[in-house]
Amino acid sequence: MSSVLDLDELAVNMLYPVTRALYAKRAFLLLPEAESDDFITRFVQPSMKGSDATMRLRRDNPIVAWLAREGKVLDREHIDILPEFKSLWKTEIQELNTLELEVFCPIMRKGTLVGILALSRKQSDAPYSSEDIDLLTTITSEAAIVIENAMMLDNLREQQRRVEQLLAQTVQAQEEERKRISVELHDSVAQWLVGVSYQLQTCRALLSETGNNGEAQSELAEIEATLDKSVKEMRRVMAGLHPPALDELGLTHALRQALEGLKPDGIAYHLETIGEPVRLPASTEVAIYRVVQEALTNVRKHSEASVVILRIQFERENVSVEVSDNGKGFNLSKTMKSAVSVGHMGLLGMSERVTMLGGTLRIETRPGAGTGINLTIPVAPPTIESSLEADEHKM
Repeated sequence: MSSVLDLDELAVNMLYPVTRALYAKRAFLLLPEAESDDFITRFVQPSMKGSDATMRLRRDNPIVAWLAREGKVLDREHIDILPEFKSLWKTEIQELNTLELEVFCPIMRKGTLVGILALSRKQSDAPYSSEDIDLLTTITSEAAIVIENAMMLDNLREQQRRVEQLLAQTVQAQEEERKRISVELHDSVAQWLVGVSYQLQTCRALLSETGNNGEAQSELAEIEATLDKSVKEMRRVMAGLHPPALDELGLTHALRQALEGLKPDGIAYHLETIGEPVRLPASTEVAIYRVVQEALTNVRKHSEASVVILRIQFERENVSVEVSDNGKGFNLSKTMKSAVSVGHMGLLGMSERVTMLGGTLRIETRPGAGTGINLTIPVAPPTIESSLEADEHKM
């Protein structure tokens, strides 16, 4: 057991030999629950199904208190006769009887109870001998530090899982907020700007009838041009917050629109779709779109590229996307190391989005050699996105 850090593997290596060596019907490993410090059954050998497999000893349970205080094996006979165990609830006694529990062995580490090894009756119904108890004590003594280390690693993994869940919820909330703002801008400010533009056109028509308002006509024309630019910029911002095409027409169409945003910067693009385009889970489509959006933003701002190539490949179990440019590239290692300190979180955010969905992100670049971003995300087989075209080649 000393070389094992995985809690599941450790439990198997511990419980199986115990049941075989002592001919126990079952062995239970109880470990403290992080939230409550109650000791709950984490592993059973041989395994049991349903709620019967789960036993909970509250942290104020007399059995837990006795084991933590005495640090030695407690058998069922002492539970039945010692006064301090009279406070056990009737349901707790019934649970002991149902599981036929005969022996509780404390797992101590530096004077602290870190686990409990509980054994049911022997298969022969014979009592556990003093040699059996000595063997149990030796096993749990040797296993204590290993269990503590394995629990620490297990707790770290659980904390990481919770952080990932929280991050996923944060990203989802962010997307929902972006969508809300986009809708509100569309329904309010954008409509007002369009309305003002129409009113200006009407004023120009009325003024032109008088024939002597050249200066006013010029001012109105300038205001109208500014409003027109404002409306276009507003629509661009709304599309960036949450592109309607992503919900209505799907990922491929939304990526095509994102590539269109390269035109004002004089950057040509080529879009290639491999495989049958399909609708993916919303979280997957949003993650891919945001990664590509960030990549294209970096191309416009930093790459000095003239051409961008985007390939998206639909497979049965994965979707892969590659964004490459012929720009000046950059020092990836240096950029990633300084990302947090200088506030450049784009590349890290791309990686987090992909990792949350169980995917992989690879960035290939070096100064003077362009940049390639490759991501692969696993997906369940979805329905065919019949409204999308299979391929597009555009420069």
